[in-house]
Amino acid sequence: MNVGKAIRRARLIARTEIIKSYNTAIATKYKSSGVKKFRWLAAIDQRTCP
Repeated sequence: MNVGKAIRRARLIARTEIIKSYNTAIATKYKSSGVKKFRWLAAIDQRTCP
């Protein structure tokens, strides 16, 4: 693996873990606040999975 690929991979992993931590913190905050349901809103564009 060359250095460029390794750096891109490291950034991808870091970004994934940061987003995972953020989402876990939000879910914990919702639960502690008594939120039972929420609505997920997504932008429907070419990057959205069907």
